[in-house]
Amino acid sequence: MSNEIQIDKISKRVDGKNILQNVNMNIEKGDTIGFFDMGDGAKSVLFQILCGELTPDSGKVYFRGEQLGKFSETPRDVGIAIHPMGFIKEFNGYKNLKYIAGINGNVEDREIYEAMKMVGLKPESRTKVGEFSTRMLQKLSIAQAIMERQDIIIFDELFSKENNKNHRELCKILRLLKKQNITILLTSDKKEFIEKICDKGYMIQDGGIKENFIKQEMVEEKLIEDKIINEEKREEVKQSCNLKFNSL
Repeated sequence: MSNEIQIDKISKRVDGKNILQNVNMNIEKGDTIGFFDMGDGAKSVLFQILCGELTPDSGKVYFRGEQLGKFSETPRDVGIAIHPMGFIKEFNGYKNLKYIAGINGNVEDREIYEAMKMVGLKPESRTKVGEFSTRMLQKLSIAQAIMERQDIIIFDELFSKENNKNHRELCKILRLLKKQNITILLTSDKKEFIEKICDKGYMIQDGGIKENFIKQEMVEEKLIEDKIINEEKREEVKQSCNLKFNSL
């Protein structure tokens, strides 16, 4: 496992209140992590810092070992979907993504088509974004975040004000991304849906991050890993003792 994101002693005050206080966290490659808060917007403040939209009062953020803000104000090679996205209402979904892709100039039409089809949108549809439902806008936001084949994706408030059917569709899309070993960060008020797809969940409360849940299969994997490590250590000790005995 390798650390994809490192949060190092981050603190942030908003409107005179300590939203984040000396927060530390390491996020490994392939993790799918959900963040919750007490309704004070702390999770979105954290994500705005991760996306480079806010600057922490103190502390640093690293993406793949590169300090955010040192070489770039926004994280490089990271897909970001902050809901709602500022799409051009007069364009259809494909034309919106084509326009965004032109900013970096490293996305081909084929990749835009694949991203839209993956989330269940039709690239050939002429429906203007201004006529999209909230569900379709969420899917287009996901397509925008993944069309450059980023291996870290940040979704803020993806599961919000939608019915269960729509959430199930979003969960299906996220599971497909998980299978590609993409590192995914989510915020939401819909804890029941986040728990279904996230490996770990964290509550941001009183300025700190507290573990909220961890998938049982991950616990079992950790126990197996610890068992293997302990067995290897015992074998090393045994071999060391044998060498000492044989040298007498």
